[in-house]
Amino acid sequence: MALFCCFIFSTTTLQMFGTCNRLQQCYYKNNQSGLGLIKVSELVSRQKMLLKKLIVSKKYRSVGSFAKELEVSSRTLHNDLKVIDRFLESFSSKVTKKSGVGIKLVGEDNEKLLYDLENEETRKESIEGRRQEILLSLLYNETATSYRKLAEKYFVSISSITNDLVCIKEWLAPFHLSLVKSNVGTEIKGNEEDIRTALCSLFKDGIMEHNDETAVEVLDMKESQCIIQYIEEELGYKFNEEYYEHLTRIVAVMLSRISNGFTVASSEDLRLEEFHALRTYGVVQKALHLFSSLSITEIPQSEIQYLNTSILGARLSHVGTNVELYYQDILKKLVAELCTMANEAFETNIHDETLYNGLLIHLKPMLYRLKHGLIVQNPLLDDIKENYSAMFGFTWFLGSFIEKETGLKLNDHEVSFLMIHFQAALERNVSIKKVIVVCPGGVGTSQLIANRIKRMVPQIYVTAIYSYRELLDVNVEALDIDFIISTIPLQDINKKVVLVSPMMDVNDAKKLNSFYLDYIFQNENQIRHRHEKLLHAIDRNLIFTNLDTTSKDEVIEFVSASLQKRGYVTDQFYESVKNREQKASTDLGNKVAIPHGENQFVQKSCISVVTLKEPIRWGRSEVSIVFFIVLKVENKQSMRPILRELYQVLDSKRILQMMERASCEDDILHILGGKEDD
Repeated sequence: MALFCCFIFSTTTLQMFGTCNRLQQCYYKNNQSGLGLIKVSELVSRQKMLLKKLIVSKKYRSVGSFAKELEVSSRTLHNDLKVIDRFLESFSSKVTKKSGVGIKLVGEDNEKLLYDLENEETRKESIEGRRQEILLSLLYNETATSYRKLAEKYFVSISSITNDLVCIKEWLAPFHLSLVKSNVGTEIKGNEEDIRTALCSLFKDGIMEHNDETAVEVLDMKESQCIIQYIEEELGYKFNEEYYEHLTRIVAVMLSRISNGFTVASSEDLRLEEFHALRTYGVVQKALHLFSSLSITEIPQSEIQYLNTSILGARLSHVGTNVELYYQDILKKLVAELCTMANEAFETNIHDETLYNGLLIHLKPMLYRLKHGLIVQNPLLDDIKENYSAMFGFTWFLGSFIEKETGLKLNDHEVSFLMIHFQAALERNVSIKKVIVVCPGGVGTSQLIANRIKRMVPQIYVTAIYSYRELLDVNVEALDIDFIISTIPLQDINKKVVLVSPMMDVNDAKKLNSFYLDYIFQNENQIRHRHEKLLHAIDRNLIFTNLDTTSKDEVIEFVSASLQKRGYVTDQFYESVKNREQKASTDLGNKVAIPHGENQFVQKSCISVVTLKEPIRWGRSEVSIVFFIVLKVENKQSMRPILRELYQVLDSKRILQMMERASCEDDILHILGGKEDD
């Protein structure tokens, strides 16, 4: 069973070409017991790699050795073997297990298996490569093309081209570009800036280098690198590596497009004389004149404005202008509010000077980028969603305040960059753990151990040292400590105890480090909370269990209609959620999604919870939990405790797993009430 709940705040993001649903396989369903045979195309890459290793292996090997080579846990490998067993049901080969020895693939179809695997990979690469070439051709060419011409060029059927263009249309949507079919053929429609953004995205993923020699030839990366490096030297400021690469792609695509007769329109955000007043404008103009193969007369002022805007998106300070004053009035207030919200959500003081100053510096160029539609992609976005899903969702929630105060719309990439500040602050302030040291030898030996702990594991702070007899007179439960380090076993102590040797050697240090890391990353998730504010916000009439649906659109439409019927949102709410989902998927990567609607269409706050009969595809991943949360941004005081409890739920794998298994409204309320049964 799957479960849904949804945030109401905004997002815009770039969806990579690979996120086209038709390009992806629904792996989750294939993992369930009792289903039919699995096709080779439905195996994930890791399972294909495991199967290849089994085919070439001539002897029994342990599961652990395979797991180590594939860099996964033994548990994950066992799950993959179950999927492979079902795949092999259509062959005369099978994986045999010999206790104490390992596993081995036996049968007569091993060679056919290897052929099918390699043929499938070649076929998949061929389809993706064709689609990428078609996309590049449409972006680079002004003239339309027909389905028939494309089918003849690639020696495929018109139906295959039709499927290709459906995927291309879906990929283009986040860039505000459309695929238009007319009597003369099919072509891409949109403004020049959006076409360039799409091309930069393709180039970032190495698609041009992979498929289109012509496209590579028109991009001179050395030329663009010289231009950006000159700008750095003149401004006396080094861009970080991500933004440096981003700017070199922008310049390369810009010069290529100008050479082919495509230029951007003049910006209306700032008057031309205001751009001339910027120190960066003159530097950009000179850099293009010195290092570009184009003459200065071939580069219109609108293009200098275009590149200048991108440069300003990296940093607003020290450029000889007061452009950043546009946001100065709200920045400090906004940063202070974000820090306060984070403090209350984490129930710890993370509002330190590092966080405050970091946000203050980060928000200036971020707001400028958002205002001018500059999108800088975070290459770690997928990893962040997978490993820090709770913090990512929490940061998106904070983003609703940024949107409300500035009128700007965030995207996944900016949220992921912003999230890093909060995650670092949390780890910086909660990673220090307090302990006491207990040793029968008294203070001398205990002090030696304490000093070694400080040197070997600096994240552990020793608050006190006790002999065993002294400890008997202490109320241990009343001590403000996380655990105890002792050289002797301790009985009847209601605190976790790490047993070390009196000399505290290297093995003890490893043991203590391991315990510390487990404590940091697991202990918090084992705490049971009664989420009273969250429970109070949930409308029992908006808890729907076992909803039988196959798409996120159906879920969003159903819940939106239910919310409108009960007076929580207006009739425009559904379209706002749908439009945002078309621009960017809101899955968090941990079976959780947080669809966003526009705050202006929310009439009063509530939370709707929906459980699904089966998980469904939501963007890049299978989703079984989505929080559909409708909150008025203006009600900051009442939102803070809800935000805190929501973060606790998103950060608890155990709670989320139990919610997946819920079968009725009472189960959901019971789990969130902290009374869940294991």
